[in-house]
Amino acid sequence: MDRPSVRVCFTPDLLKYYKSSGNTNVVVVDILRATTSMCVAFRHGAKAIIPVSGGRDEIKLAVDSWQLAVGEYMVAGESDGIKLPYADLGNSPLEFSREVVEGKTIVFSTTNGTRAICESAAYGEVFIASFVNFSVALNFLILDKKDVMIVCAGWKGQFSLEDTLFAGKLAEALIHDGGFISGDDAVSASVSLWQRAEGNLLEFASKSSHYQRLLGIESEEGLRYCFEPPESEVLPRLESGRLVDWGIG
Repeated sequence: MDRPSVRVCFTPDLLKYYKSSGNTNVVVVDILRATTSMCVAFRHGAKAIIPVSGGRDEIKLAVDSWQLAVGEYMVAGESDGIKLPYADLGNSPLEFSREVVEGKTIVFSTTNGTRAICESAAYGEVFIASFVNFSVALNFLILDKKDVMIVCAGWKGQFSLEDTLFAGKLAEALIHDGGFISGDDAVSASVSLWQRAEGNLLEFASKSSHYQRLLGIESEEGLRYCFEPPESEVLPRLESGRLVDWGIG
């Protein structure tokens, strides 16, 4: 039996150069901050998350398409890191408390993360990962034995350090613990970066341009949380355009 492979796509702009094997789990990661916040929302009882790639018009279309009633849903998101003026929540993981999100459907729009989720749907089964749900995501991918493509949300089509660090950690674990084979040089580069940062992740990641960009927008506590969160066994999966939790909370 052929061993499954793991590949890394540094930004959604590079997806056009990738092909799905037809048996692929796509893992989208946006550490600062969308996939971190989404995992926190599910840990605190959110019913579903509808990612949209766009602003007010796309959000309204999602609400109408899913026939969401007032009181059943919330709008969350940011543009260039700043909370959308018409949103209930921004994109800080600290905002998604149980008191706020439990039982709610969240229509979510961000600069990079939701775009990456929407564009990845053509390449396989889409899952959401962050340091919040690293272990449950890893265990699922190993047991499922499908090829894995890790898609980094990046920053407006450009490479991002923090997403690549996570990709390196996940790829290394899939190879070491799951017997996966490396599918491209991006895996080697990601793993090398992760090995340099391991043991000092927050300090290493704080040098990234997006971390620096978010200083003054996100609290120091919120930034730290993205790299040092309590882990939770949530596993958001994209189903017919919305994310639902496949984990156990």
